[in-house]
Parts: sequence; C-alpha cells; structure tokens
Amino acid sequence: MELEIALISVSAYIYRLIKTNSLWITQQLELLMIFIIGLTFIGKLDVLLPIYFLASLVLLIKHLKNISYWTLFFCGYFGVYLLYGLIVQSTVSTIIAFVAKCWQFIVFFLVINSTLHLKKENIYYNIKLGLVIETLLGIYLLFTGQMVDPNGLVRLVSNSQPITGNLAIATLPLTVYLYFNSNNKIKSKIILMNLFFLVWIILSGTRGYLLVYALTMFVIMLDYFRIKTNNMISLLKNILVCIVLLGLIIIIAMLVFPEMIDIVDSILRLNASVGIRTFENALAIDFFNNTSLINEIFGIGMGGTAGDYPEYLIALNRQLLLGMWHSAKYMNDSGVLFHNLYANVLLNFGVIGIFIIITMSCRIYHIINKISCKSY
Repeated sequence: MELEIALISVSAYIYRLIKTNSLWITQQLELLMIFIIGLTFIGKLDVLLPIYFLASLVLLIKHLKNISYWTLFFCGYFGVYLLYGLIVQSTVSTIIAFVAKCWQFIVFFLVINSTLHLKKENIYYNIKLGLVIETLLGIYLLFTGQMVDPNGLVRLVSNSQPITGNLAIATLPLTVYLYFNSNNKIKSKIILMNLFFLVWIILSGTRGYLLVYALTMFVIMLDYFRIKTNNMISLLKNILVCIVLLGLIIIIAMLVFPEMIDIVDSILRLNASVGIRTFENALAIDFFNNTSLINEIFGIGMGGTAGDYPEYLIALNRQLLLGMWHSAKYMNDSGVLFHNLYANVLLNFGVIGIFIIITMSCRIYHIINKISCKSY
C-alpha cells in the first residue's frame, strides 16, 4: 500500500508540475493536496514527506539567483548538520528532521532571494478547491472512523497524523490576500467558505490550527463589519449585538440540550491537557542540564539518537516514573522526538541552534515588515 501510494504521488507530482508550470501558487497548493491525500491513506511521513519536499523544491531551484549572505549562512549552518546526519547518523531521521523542522525557515529566505514572478492566478478557485478536497477527506475519515476519541467527536486523523485543517491553514494567507483585494460580494463568499473550513479545523482537534485561524479571521470579521457599517460607532454596536445574540444562543442551547456542553468540550478538547508535552519539555531540559558542554552548545545532531547518551536515559527514566508513556519511542528513535520546536532544536542543535532560530525569526519579521511598508 505504501509503495503504491508513493508511486501514485510521484506521478501526480510530475503531472501537476508540468501542467501548472507557470502558476506557482496553484502549483504549490496542488502539490500539498497530493501530499495530504496520500498521507490520509498511509498515515506515515517517512516516505511521502521527502517526496513532497523534493517536488515542491523543483520549481524554486531554477529561480535561485543573487543569494544573500544571510541565506548562505543559514543554508551553510543547517547544511553541515544535514550532511553529517546523512553520512554518520540515521539517514531517514535526518531527512525528516530537516524537512519538518528546519526547511520552514530556510525556504522563506530562498523564496525572497529567488526571481519568481507571480502571474495573475485564480486565487478564489484555489481556496474553493482547497475546501472541496478538505471536505472530501473529512467525509472519508468520518466514515472510516479513524479518530482518536472513542466517541468519534474529537479528531479526524490518519494513524495519529492530523489531516483536516491542513488545507484550511494553508489557504489562510490566500484568504487574507483575496479578501483585501476583492469587492464586497467576493468578501462575503470568502467568509462563507471559511466557516466551512472552521468545521474541519474543529474536527481536526488541533488547537494550534484553531488558534491561528481564529486570530486571523477575527481581523477579517472586524473589517467586514466595518465595511457594512462605515463608521466606528455602528461597528461597535454591531459587534456588541453579535456577542449578545451569540451568548443568548449558547445559553438557550445549553438549557434545551444540556448534553451539548460535553459535546462541545469533547470536540474542542477544552479540558484536555497538553498530554505528553509536559514530560517532553522536562526531559529536554533535564538532559540539557546534565549532558556534556559539547552537546549543550552543538546538540546531538539532526539525526542523532538521544538514547545513546546515559544522561538522557537517566532523564527519561525520571519522566517515566512520573507517568510519561511511549518509552520505546523516546529511547530508540532518532532525530525529531518532541512536539515542541524549541525542545527539538535544543536537543539536535544545542544553544547555538536556539540562537540561530531566533535570529532567523527576527530576520523574517524584519523582511516582512519592510515589504509590507513598501506595499503601502
């Protein structure tokens, strides 16, 4: 099954790369859709993620010119860890760690330094296509019952991999762009589509998706109300009315359907803990405090096995005694072990890695701010 899906994915990637060669946004979104569809059936990242990474990189490579010193520095830094991991450590774990945790920072600088010229694309169609694929995958997971919670209300996943919500978040920047560059009729349609997206984000059970979506759409909804009212006082009145009406609806619903509270709590996982993350963070800090100076500064490598270090095993045993689970995974696996990005960076790259990630984030913010100011 895994081989067949991988071969189908490769064929689909090649076809879409050729078919949408000049439409970069459409191409990247469709490549993501192919990856998510394959992940839905396999539920594993080991093979599909590297293939998707290579497919999405093809177009970018031929447009790379005038690379800045910052980009060269960041690529060189992670490149050293990548080569060392591929040659000396676990090859598969190194690739996954690089693509899943490091590439998201590097690709920003490569795109900024590229000569890509975006052509006029049908952004509305892209968002609508994303919603269609998201809906089809959600319906499939509903019928196949691949959910974490036994009551079937919490998470639509495939082998613990969150599926729904991915395309909703991926198309969110397109939503913002199209909303602020469209007429009122299109704005209303965009908001309606995103209400459907919200359903699949909630059913994904991924609270990070919900937070990102809510913060973004809150700004859009404020602007939408402002357009409808044309003055601040009317805007505040409309917002207040909506809050009061929403509150009344919630109160009435709870009185008529008392069980709704438990259902909403189950779907949104409001009382759910952060799970194993607390143990992971404590494990990472404990290992860092007791390991060698070399590991503290440089980490154990992108594809290193933490279980090879006695001080890590001691720290792991402490957490296991406190209730941590999945001991075999944290003892034997290589590369990315934790949910928290910074815990992984501290383990794999050490203090210097943390400094590099913070520096990259500051540079990204600076560049985005500079581009935004030029736009206005």
